[in-house]
Amino acid sequence: GLSTGPHLHFGVYKNSRPINPLGYIRTAKSKLYGKQREVFLEKAQHSKQKLEELFKTHSFEKNSFYLLEGF
Repeated sequence: GLSTGPHLHFGVYKNSRPINPLGYIRTAKSKLYGKQREVFLEKAQHSKQKLEELFKTHSFEKNSFYLLEGF
């Protein structure tokens, strides 16, 4: 590739040959119901609010890394 900076390469090989991972890797899809869904949505909303507050009070530089605690 043309990457000149740090990056993560993900490859899948079968019999020492590269293969298309989309044919082998599946993502699990499941739905939350009842109390589990309610708890998840509450936590997601809380995290979204905290991020919005953070972006209002801080400016972030591109190509920089930040450690956010409390999420």
